Amino acid sequence: MISPTTRDRIQSLDFLRGIAVLGILWANIVFFASPMIASTLSGRSEGAVHWGEWGAALHATLVTGKFRAMLAILFGVGLWLQFVKRRSSGSAWPSSYLWRVFWLGVIGVCHMMFLWLGDVLTAYAATALVAVLFVKLSDRVLLWTAAGLLALNLLLAILLVAFSFFPTSSMDGGALFRLIESVPSAAETAIFRSGTWFDQLALRAMLVPLFAGSALFLPLNLLHLFLIGIVLARSGVLARPSASPKVRDLCLKLGFGIGLPLNALPFLNPVLGTTASYAMVNELGANTFLALGYLMLGAVAVEKGAVSWLVALFRPVGQFALTSYLLQSALASIACYSWGLRLYGQLQGWWLAGLVLAVWSVVIAFAHLWAQFATIGPVEWVWRSLSEGRRLPLRRFKSQSEAVAAA
Repeated sequence: MISPTTRDRIQSLDFLRGIAVLGILWANIVFFASPMIASTLSGRSEGAVHWGEWGAALHATLVTGKFRAMLAILFGVGLWLQFVKRRSSGSAWPSSYLWRVFWLGVIGVCHMMFLWLGDVLTAYAATALVAVLFVKLSDRVLLWTAAGLLALNLLLAILLVAFSFFPTSSMDGGALFRLIESVPSAAETAIFRSGTWFDQLALRAMLVPLFAGSALFLPLNLLHLFLIGIVLARSGVLARPSASPKVRDLCLKLGFGIGLPLNALPFLNPVLGTTASYAMVNELGANTFLALGYLMLGAVAVEKGAVSWLVALFRPVGQFALTSYLLQSALASIACYSWGLRLYGQLQGWWLAGLVLAVWSVVIAFAHLWAQFATIGPVEWVWRSLSEGRRLPLRRFKSQSEAVAAA
């Protein structure tokens, strides 16, 4: 079992969390830099416009949904560690944890409202409210529940792929399509490239209830990932894969033996000349398998010391994951929106890749600099202080006794 502590952190978890946070920007950069509202609400993808058909297929195969799923599994790991920590201190479960979830949701809504609609924090907070009820159940129950939810997600994905073969005009979209039509891509581009921040705020204010409301349904998509994370945390396999070879090998086989072929379905579009929404498979189920493969491959590499320089580079990002995630949104928004560099709607292909690398560089540099000052990120400090109802220490202490005295 993994022993949770704020001072002796598990480097593989920080490393994997850092990779997941950075990967989420790679998945979302198209929607920072070009219209996302209509394409998100209608299920249409902008990928082919920016990466080309083959590039979009490769992006969907290796990126779309995978890093979000990785982060969700790691959230489940963190949920288990919080349960163990609170149980050992005599705190009631789940009541002692709910304030933490509440304030995470508040931060997510603020992120969605004031910075970027594509927030994941509200969805994770909503899912955590359900996941806390499963923490005390056996691995067997958790795995069967996760398997059932995963099957349901895959069935939904298959239905969405089937519907994508029918012309949109043959279906009555009702109020949803009227909302989409009320914000055409040209208007969205004008608002974010040339409008004021208040214009953008007004647009988000109109749509936040819809996006935030969808978070109530996302546990259907995310809960199985949280439950898988709880089981992995109990086994300790992400901290030491060699101690659980059967679990390690199963995750790798599921990830690359099943997950990779499933996630490669979008290649059927350029091969067959179709425009079906195979990418929905990557968002609703297939991503689970490849995310497991990514996590286990990273954990094995960390244990063997094969990527020590990458661990040193990305670990601070994972240590300050919430701050890093929000900083990415801020930097991408500054680059693309009217109150920044006004690059919205003007970047494609390698220029988008260059923007991702530039944002990553700043986020990584900030995380390394902040690690010299503190062991907790600035946003994490606000979040946890609000959750615990007291001002937590922020600066890095010179000794264990100093840290204990301050706490």
